[in-house]
Amino acid sequence: DNTPLHGLFFLVFMVVGNFFILNLFVGIILDNFTQLSGEEDQNMNGMNEFMTKDQRAWVQTHTKITTMSAKKKFVEPEARWRKFLFDIVTSDQFDWLMILGIILNATFMALEHWNMTDEFQNLIESANTSFTIIFTVEAAMKLIALGHREYFSERWNLFDFLVVTVSLVGLMVSVTEGADGYGGTRGSEEGGGSSNSSSGGASVLRILRISRLFRVARSLHGLRMLFETLIISLPSLANVGGLMLLLSIVYAILGVNLFGKVRFGESINRHSNFRTFGSAMLTLMRMATGEAWNSVMYDAMASSDCDESANCKMGECCGSPTAAVIYFISFTIMGSFVMLNLLIAVVLENFSNTKKADAKKVTHEDLKHFGEVWRQFDPLATNVIPLERFSALVCLLKPPLGLHPSADNAKVTRGAQLRFQNECQ
Repeated sequence: DNTPLHGLFFLVFMVVGNFFILNLFVGIILDNFTQLSGEEDQNMNGMNEFMTKDQRAWVQTHTKITTMSAKKKFVEPEARWRKFLFDIVTSDQFDWLMILGIILNATFMALEHWNMTDEFQNLIESANTSFTIIFTVEAAMKLIALGHREYFSERWNLFDFLVVTVSLVGLMVSVTEGADGYGGTRGSEEGGGSSNSSSGGASVLRILRISRLFRVARSLHGLRMLFETLIISLPSLANVGGLMLLLSIVYAILGVNLFGKVRFGESINRHSNFRTFGSAMLTLMRMATGEAWNSVMYDAMASSDCDESANCKMGECCGSPTAAVIYFISFTIMGSFVMLNLLIAVVLENFSNTKKADAKKVTHEDLKHFGEVWRQFDPLATNVIPLERFSALVCLLKPPLGLHPSADNAKVTRGAQLRFQNECQ
């Protein structure tokens, strides 16, 4: 009665039906989403299908330039000690040293565990306090060297200052609790070890320090691209999430009316059921991930050991096989295959756009460099420079926006090279 070769039937079905047909279904969704979003972006940016690739790139670059604004030139401090601090905090070595400190701080925070010995916990606490002092000194050095106006004009500095403030508040709360006898260590009843027992508020403030890891994304190009993709995707993800929420609300109301009184089984139980709107929403959220949705469907199809009358009591009613099959399969298709893959499509689309923008002739880094050089010629941020200083501006800019002598000018047109070759020698 055993024929192992019959297993090939199921293997072929899984390959064709699951891997091929299902991914083809997902691919259609992604393709249509990409096509619609591309048409919408072209209409919003004033582009059309008759434009060439270079013309579209020019329009996108021009749109990005219009969002930029001139900034007043930062005047370096005249005091010798402030100038010394300025040279330190603006160096690349200082940035990498702080990134190393962030990674070490996160490592020590990850070493915390239950039933730590007193010596190990004291080591962790001392390390965390030391890192808090180091980052506080860093913020103070930058604030003194740059001045409050220049310091807080940079969003990353504002983020660092907020994290440092939260860290200091958490440190003061921990010290206060320790002085009052509520903090410190607590002996373990089992092994004589100790565990961190700070209050929930102090723990939350201490955990927020891990957000410093986001600074690493600023220095590493690949991480920065992924981080920018996440930020850009948030509005679109909110739209898809809102649509998913509406779908779940509709199905939750249907589920309460169809399966609210069904008796408990293996999967429909006190943790997962349709007796209330809230529990139905939680059950649907779990099903949207694909977790045991078919088991929930089988319990909703119950037809034995239950009351089939219309006036049955709560928890004693039978299910409806037909309604259960239609309800759960349609939700799985709409909620799992369509909505979740739409979320993936949004992230992939924005990641693709980020990579395309990074590969363009004029990148975000080029525009940022232009803004820094422009500040030297327009210290008062008037958006105007004298015509006779234009050549000097071009010579200080790196390609493709300028002809810096030490850079590769292959991206610059031959005409521009001939026009400014004497000035930029």
